[in-house]
Amino acid sequence: MLALALGGLAAAGLHRAPARAAGLGEARSLSVGEAELARLVAQRFPFELRVPDLADARATQPRLRLLPQSNRLALDVDLQLTERVLGAAYRGRMAFDAGLRYDAADPAVRLSQARVRSFRFDSLPGEFAATVNRVGRELAEQLLEGQAVYRPRAEDLKTAELLGYRPGTITVLADGVRISLEPL
Repeated sequence: MLALALGGLAAAGLHRAPARAAGLGEARSLSVGEAELARLVAQRFPFELRVPDLADARATQPRLRLLPQSNRLALDVDLQLTERVLGAAYRGRMAFDAGLRYDAADPAVRLSQARVRSFRFDSLPGEFAATVNRVGRELAEQLLEGQAVYRPRAEDLKTAELLGYRPGTITVLADGVRISLEPL
């Protein structure tokens, strides 16, 4: 169940999306708009996970928000857990935010310092709810850390390298993400 948002988010990172290259003589950066990031994440939902003989889990309705004031992004997803023996269904939500870092070894922008802000299944029975919500939060942070959310196009990286630059600092803006290009 915890891999729901993680799986959808990680799968979104497998797509290579175009970036807008700012004038390399000026700003020296690649930019990815909020709509493009949201599209990459949304194409992997709904995401489903089956726990044999126990439950089916599903994550839907990803909502991406950019948090430029803290240089982070946030994602909220709806969760549904269906117990397989009796067929009882439970609804919940998970919300997290994370910084971003560039991984040159596997050219990708990855989540960094992921913090789950909320992980709740409100309709689960008492003691079980407390355990699932507590453990779910802890495991989700561990699983989300380092997941790829965007992979620059090889052509953009090659052009930057030919001009003597490589991706560096990532800045979350109100309308997207900017990846600065730094001298090699």
